[in-house]
Amino acid sequence: MPMATLKQLIIEYRSRIPDYNQDKLAQDMGYTAGGLSNVLNGERPSAITRDFVLKVVKIFHDHHAIRSRDEIDSLLAAGGFAKLGTQSSTVETALHTTFPALTPERQVVQTQYSIPIRRIMTVGAIVLGLSIILFLWFDMPQRWSLSRSPTVQAQPPIIRDGMVYIPEGSFLRGSTEDDLRYIESLCIDISKECNRALFSDELPQMAIWLHDYWIGQHEVTNAQYQIFVEATHYVTDAEKRGESKVWSRLARTFEIVKGANWRSPGGPTTSIVEKLEHPVVHIAYHDAEAYCQWDGKRLPTEAEWERAARGVDGWIFPWGNEWDATRLNHAYEGNSFGTKAIGSFPAGASKDEVHDMLGNVAEWTSDWYSGEYYKSGETRNPTGPKVSTGQHVRRGGAWNTQSGFLHATWRIDLKDDTSDSTGFRCVEDGN
Repeated sequence: MPMATLKQLIIEYRSRIPDYNQDKLAQDMGYTAGGLSNVLNGERPSAITRDFVLKVVKIFHDHHAIRSRDEIDSLLAAGGFAKLGTQSSTVETALHTTFPALTPERQVVQTQYSIPIRRIMTVGAIVLGLSIILFLWFDMPQRWSLSRSPTVQAQPPIIRDGMVYIPEGSFLRGSTEDDLRYIESLCIDISKECNRALFSDELPQMAIWLHDYWIGQHEVTNAQYQIFVEATHYVTDAEKRGESKVWSRLARTFEIVKGANWRSPGGPTTSIVEKLEHPVVHIAYHDAEAYCQWDGKRLPTEAEWERAARGVDGWIFPWGNEWDATRLNHAYEGNSFGTKAIGSFPAGASKDEVHDMLGNVAEWTSDWYSGEYYKSGETRNPTGPKVSTGQHVRRGGAWNTQSGFLHATWRIDLKDDTSDSTGFRCVEDGN
């Protein structure tokens, strides 16, 4: 069917929901209103995926705007996809259960009944149907708690002493093939230096359960690290070596600079006097670990970091599923060179109000890196490979990271080092 048919069906079903306009649908889908219009108008054909259509179906079903399995199949067909139940996913299984297919065998048996029996069956079906509706009314929100469409926040984020509370529960970790196709389109359209193959370690996407915990709302700042150093007389790895990596704007790569460290981010002639609220940089893994332990905390696991960055819905970015360069600090689309004060991009915060999860500085996690780890099947409080691989996972990208790389599931697999684009934040266990 032509793309216009999908748009027309979405408009028709949306009209069944009182006071539910295009802007609200876009928000629930993780898009801006203009971005969703571009998708439905055929300007971003790669965004029309089976997962995209199922998100629409799930939202409409939650609002009681989907009335039958045929309407679901019509939406899927309009997007160019097979009928419901032909693929396996959390949402698809729930929908398939709600709207079971009428098999030929059931149709044959049904035609053999007399009219009186049919009437009795009709009354029984109505009673059964009402029972099912009541069951689904209370049960389906739980059964779809991991769907890719946004969930309703039960209460505002709990923030205490600069830490955000993340409740226990499951979230979607990793990327789908559809996600990677969209990310690759950003690589092609915006950044020529990345491609889909670089992100294959984000597969497969799966549900991960985590205990509750608290995570720093912001990255650790120069001012905070200075207090730690003054209290403990700690000396960082970069200070011991007498050098660290500094990004060269002209060479577009890192260069070893003598005298570069957290006190002098650009080298001996620079200082942090005017950057006390910027994230601390030139921090090695052990430097970050030492600070967190001193503060009664620890570094986040890779899974804890990702949950805080994207919420439970599997969003590609902290703010939704549509790239927006204005929501984060990175130097390749109009922003100035270098770090910025924490919290400078509030529109880029996650639903839990955790800031700067993309851009500004890449952040240490406690996991060893393995490109095959997501295939291990560890789904409850995962902590990464048990044996050292020589490099810890960093997440989030930095101010000098290009678009395409900057998404919530990117796993940075560089060897442990120090630079002016790496910092950290801490977590602590829940109550």
